[in-house]
Amino acid sequence: ERQRLVTRYFPSALGVDDFMARVEMALSGFGFTGENSIAITNLCRDEVTMVLKDKIEAVFGSCFNTNGLGGVLTCGLTGLGAGQHHSPISNGKEHYVYFAFPHISIDASGEIGAITRPGRPNKSNACGALCKCLKEFVAEGYGANCKV
Repeated sequence: ERQRLVTRYFPSALGVDDFMARVEMALSGFGFTGENSIAITNLCRDEVTMVLKDKIEAVFGSCFNTNGLGGVLTCGLTGLGAGQHHSPISNGKEHYVYFAFPHISIDASGEIGAITRPGRPNKSNACGALCKCLKEFVAEGYGANCKV
């Protein structure tokens, strides 16, 4: 049932195990392995993203976390630069694999963005922080929220 609901909105969606198997196979053709590479992950801090993070770490070992919002890298050049000094050096090369994803939930009834968390009486949002950010952006406008 869950697969049917997800593919209703995202027809080409893959399960996390299938996705990671494909990533591992594709990158191995370019010489990337768990022994010579490090993953840099840009996932929300939400606990629901830990399943993906755990699967990434099962392939690439401990990863460097930048913890973004909505798949957007928010750590800046300094944060990204810090992560780019963590890869093993293999034959004089460093190998980095970047994962940047937003997360969204689809509950058992097919409602997009709703999630029921263990021990909580009501549904909440995934991603609540992104929903709040969007609400403020819409209310306050581009000029108040985007500084260059």
